Amino acid sequence: MTRGESSRSRRTDRPTPLEHLAGVTGLIGAAAALVAAVAGLLTAAAILTVSR
Repeated sequence: MTRGESSRSRRTDRPTPLEHLAGVTGLIGAAAALVAAVAGLLTAAAILTVSR
């Protein structure tokens, strides 16, 4: 295998920009879901506190 072939095969191991964007979007979605869950818990706690 020549040097050009090894560098070409190594490049294909990297995710494409589209795959990278999908990964970043997934992470952002997961973070947003976590924030929404925490906000829901805080809202529920506030409602329970006020209703007492």
